[in-house]
Amino acid sequence: MTEKACFELGTKLCFRQPGWQMPAWFSARYPAIFFLLAVLISCSTVVFAATAPPNDTCTGAEVIPSAGPFPYLSGVAADVSGATTVGDPPSPACISGSISRSVWYQFTPSATKLYTISTGSDTATTVVDTVMAIYTSASNCGGPFALVACNDDSGGLAAAISKTLNAGTTYYLVVWISGSVAPSAGKTAVQLRVSQPVVPANDTCAGAEIIPGNGPFPYLTSVADTTLATTAGDPPAPSCNTNFSRSVWYRFTPNASAVYELSTCADTATTIYDTLMAVYTSPSGCSGPYTFVVCNDNACGTRAVITATLSAGVTYYIVIWEAGNDPYTPGETSVQMRVSGYFPPAIVTTAATSITSTGAVLNAVVNPNHVLTSGWFEWGTTTNFGNITPVQSLGNGSSNFQMGASIAGIQSAKTYYFRGMATNNLGISQGTNRTFTRSITLPQFTLAAHLTNGAFHSQFSGNAGQSYLIQGSTNLVNWPVLGNATELGGGLFQFDESNPTNLLRFYRVFSP
Repeated sequence: MTEKACFELGTKLCFRQPGWQMPAWFSARYPAIFFLLAVLISCSTVVFAATAPPNDTCTGAEVIPSAGPFPYLSGVAADVSGATTVGDPPSPACISGSISRSVWYQFTPSATKLYTISTGSDTATTVVDTVMAIYTSASNCGGPFALVACNDDSGGLAAAISKTLNAGTTYYLVVWISGSVAPSAGKTAVQLRVSQPVVPANDTCAGAEIIPGNGPFPYLTSVADTTLATTAGDPPAPSCNTNFSRSVWYRFTPNASAVYELSTCADTATTIYDTLMAVYTSPSGCSGPYTFVVCNDNACGTRAVITATLSAGVTYYIVIWEAGNDPYTPGETSVQMRVSGYFPPAIVTTAATSITSTGAVLNAVVNPNHVLTSGWFEWGTTTNFGNITPVQSLGNGSSNFQMGASIAGIQSAKTYYFRGMATNNLGISQGTNRTFTRSITLPQFTLAAHLTNGAFHSQFSGNAGQSYLIQGSTNLVNWPVLGNATELGGGLFQFDESNPTNLLRFYRVFSP
C-alpha cells in the first residue's frame, strides 16, 4: 500500500508515508508550510489493491475430489477482481475477445466417465461472463499445458464443458473473466460445479417419481439431470409442440379434487432453457395407452407451467421434455417440478391469550393455499357462538398466517367458546372449537429467588392464557406496577426484576 501526498511550493514536492520524515531545515525555514504538509498527509488518499484468491495460480489450484460425491460444488471464490493471469496457459481458441483474472482447479477422476463442469446458474457464480478451459500437463504446474477442451458461452454468458475424462489423468481447469474490465460490485464470485451425468432414475414411466397425493404443497420434486435422458416409451407428441428430446416422468394421484399448478419456472431449480410439459392418464399404468389431458410449452417465458383441475383418486402421468431437437447444453440440463394445490383455506384454532376481566385475544393459524382468503372468529357462551369478529383479509400466500382478534365484554368465571373461520372462492373452512375462562382463582408462587447478580426471580402458577401484572412495594402501602408476567406454558408464569431499588421488597400478582 502506498500513501502519497503532494503540494506546490514553486516546484512540486512529493513525499511518501510511512517512514518519511521531514528534514529539520525544512520545518525551521517553512513552519507554516510544515503545518500544511501535516494536514495534507493526514488527508491523503489511500488505495487498497484487491487481494488475489488462493487459487489464483496453478500451485494454489483447488482440488476437486476424485470420486466426488457428484454433483460436487467447489468453494466460492468470493472476489476474483484481484485475480491475475500469472502463469496461465496461452488464451484458448474458443474465446472471441480478451480474458483476465483466472482461478484454477485440479481434478484427477477415479473413473473414466462423462463429466460436466459448469459456472452457470446451478452454481453461486455471480461473474456475468466466464470462460473455461481444461488442460493436461506432463510436468504438473511446470507445463507445458495441453488444451483438452474450452468454452466461452455455453448457456447465456456462463461457461460450461461436458467431456469424457480419463481415470487417473490430472486435469487443470481454468476459469477466466471474459474481457479486461474489472467486475462490478456484487458480480465478483466464481464457483465450479462438477457432475457425473447418468441416465436419470425417472427417464421412463416405470421409474416415474411419485408426487405425494396429499403434498404438503407446494411440493418440490428432486432435481433430475437430463444430460443422458432418452425418450424411450414416451407417449405420442403433445399437441402444443411436436419437437422435443430428453424426457423425465412423474406420477401423481391427488387425494383431493382441486386446481393444481405444475411448474418448471423460476420457482424451481430447473436450468433447461426451454421446457415442454404434458399430462396424461392411462387405464393400464405404464403399459398405456396414454390419454392426453393437457400440455404447455412456454407459459413462463420459455418454460412450461400447467394449471389444471385434477380429480381425486385419478393417477396422472406428467412428462417433461427439453423442447427442440438440439443437443443438450452443458450447465443447462436440470429439471425440477413444483406442484402447488389451490384449495379452500386450512385453519387451526389456537389458544386464547391476553385474557382479562373485560376481554381476550382469540387466535388461529390460517394457510390461504394460494387463493385470496378472508378470516374471522365466532365466539360466545355456547357452541352456538352468537358473536363474530370483524372480517380480516389474509392474502393469497401459501404459508401459515397468524390471525388474531380482540374481543370485549366477557365476564369472569364464565366459559367462552370460539373457533376460527376462513373462506376463499374455493370454499369455507372452520377450525375446531376451543374454550377459555377468565379465572378468579388466586395464582400461587412456586419459586422466589434473589440471584447473585442482584435480580429478583419468581415463578407462579395461574390460568393459561390469562394476563397477570406484577406489583412491587417496599412499605406494603404503595404498590406500583413493575411489569407483565411472562407465560412459560402450561399455566406457569415468570417475572424477573433486574434492578430492585431496595433489598427489602414485597411482590404481589393481580389479573386486570
